[in-house]
Amino acid sequence: MAVVTTRDKVKRILEIVKEFMLYGDVVAELNESGIYKAVFKGKTILEVPAKLLTEAPIEPTFRYEPPPMPSFDKVKISFEDVDAHEVFEQYDHMVGTDTVIAPGTGTALMRIKGTKIGYALVVHSRADLADLDPYWGTYIAVLESLRKIRAVGGKPLGITNGVNYGDPDVDPERLAAMMMGLKRGAEELKIPVVSGNASLYNTFKGKAIPPTLIIGMLGKVEDVESVPLGFKPSRIYAIGWSNFDRRREELLLRTIDYCVSKGYKVYSSSRLMTKTFEEALARQGFKLELWGLPQVERAHQMVIVFADEPIETIAPPVVEVGKLC
Repeated sequence: MAVVTTRDKVKRILEIVKEFMLYGDVVAELNESGIYKAVFKGKTILEVPAKLLTEAPIEPTFRYEPPPMPSFDKVKISFEDVDAHEVFEQYDHMVGTDTVIAPGTGTALMRIKGTKIGYALVVHSRADLADLDPYWGTYIAVLESLRKIRAVGGKPLGITNGVNYGDPDVDPERLAAMMMGLKRGAEELKIPVVSGNASLYNTFKGKAIPPTLIIGMLGKVEDVESVPLGFKPSRIYAIGWSNFDRRREELLLRTIDYCVSKGYKVYSSSRLMTKTFEEALARQGFKLELWGLPQVERAHQMVIVFADEPIETIAPPVVEVGKLC
């Protein structure tokens, strides 16, 4: 990555880079000449007015307005539910002994040493939904990411995104739909999109990959000691609705906040329950006894809550579905 700074801070920045065993050096200088100049081995290979870059011709934009949300019962993509421990355990996910909630049991939570502050991290995507409707698939992915952050008591700070798409020259509309889904979701939730990258022209023999926008969301937890960190023998409840209605989302978020404040463990997943989650609980010595998870649609508004007492809410609906022992 590139860092733009002042001369007096260069030395300290390079010291920080070295502390993290990275390589860094000064590669450019910003001046008021108005000229963009590139030099390689002492030879000038490019020298043009900078305005040719900053005032480049604007490409035509594709205006897009989303349709009503479709029924996702016709989704063609179905990802196999597999245990993901083999993936994240290849990396040092406990680095620095700052991991408070490890991957596998929900949203990962880290602490900042010397403080009570923690930060939650979520990486999420709904390519299965976006293949049918790129706008709604991306929009719902943003909402689901926020649920995961709130499930550990976090308040969202920002989003970074990864755009993965086929050929925008052939099909610009679905790319526009995907970006509009991100824009509308982030604006409605008041979460800034601070960075992102793009991988385009992903096609093979004329067939494009599904529109896949990956959401990376960062949340702040003011006091990690106030958040329920581990599991204990408890009742298991399914709280929420089996389908999706945007008007109910704020009520679901407030319910998640309420459960966290009561010390209940909240698990939010598009599948309700996953093999990764079940394996993580088993490794901690727990056994899940489920006597009937609700059948949910591809896009739903339901979370799983672990509590050692009956849960009473006016809304959304609450169903006891099992126990953890």
